[in-house]
Amino acid sequence: MREQDATRGRPADAPHSDGSGPGSVLLDSGILLRGLERDEDWAACVDVQRSVWGRDFRECVPPSLLRVAAETGGVVVGAFDDDRLLGFVLGFTATRQGRLVHWSHMLAVRAEARGHGLGTRLKLFQRERLLARGIEEALWTFDPLLAPNARLNILRLGARPIEYVVDMYGSHTGSHLHGEMATDRLVALWELAGERALAAVRGERPAPPEGAAPALVREGGRVRPADPLPLEERVLVPIPEDFTALLSDAPEEAGRWRRATRRAFRAYLSRGYEVTSFGRRAGEPSCSAYVLERPGSS
Repeated sequence: MREQDATRGRPADAPHSDGSGPGSVLLDSGILLRGLERDEDWAACVDVQRSVWGRDFRECVPPSLLRVAAETGGVVVGAFDDDRLLGFVLGFTATRQGRLVHWSHMLAVRAEARGHGLGTRLKLFQRERLLARGIEEALWTFDPLLAPNARLNILRLGARPIEYVVDMYGSHTGSHLHGEMATDRLVALWELAGERALAAVRGERPAPPEGAAPALVREGGRVRPADPLPLEERVLVPIPEDFTALLSDAPEEAGRWRRATRRAFRAYLSRGYEVTSFGRRAGEPSCSAYVLERPGSS
């Protein structure tokens, strides 16, 4: 459904086997990564969802469905500090267009545990489990206006946005993270053993977003799509660095960003442009930007 993680800062610490059971990993920080398998684990997972998306979140995954996912080829793994669940990743294995894939439904990390790369480690732990099962592709959605999520998905994991979906989950989820905003999402494809993923695991990062034509224009504090949209080999789609604050403090402006980026992404992806990088723009600390390239331009 959606992946939520505000991971920032230094990379996660290195894992090593702790000997406590198959498929578990102990990080140098003492955080244990393992599968969720007990009644108290399912209850803790619901608590993490409520802490991230809010007590009124209507799309919370209940314990029964978490258990079913774990029993039917899904991946439901968490990060534990002693016995306290700090975060989790949940996904279902299925077929898509005749191929075996994994749909990663949720990623969540408690606010107090963010900033240490825990979301990245959970995703890489998920990747290891999927590759061991012979699964080569994972997909999920993320809000294109959330810069931390874009950094995680594109830079740290090497996933590739392939589709833009308008209001995928509706505008009344009950979460304070969404407000009344349309839940537009990018669908990310993670080729688990692909060149991008391997480069990301090695710590390699794509080029920063410079030297490309901007697709959005800011006039008098308002943002709108360029008219006409540039069709250069490389284009930039900027976004606010802190959209969550904008949604809370200036919802009308947040709505303009949603509409402007929606038009740009739909136009470029329909023309075959590919998202190749993401990062902050020089001289514009309040904005980051996606780099999109026309096929064959690199």
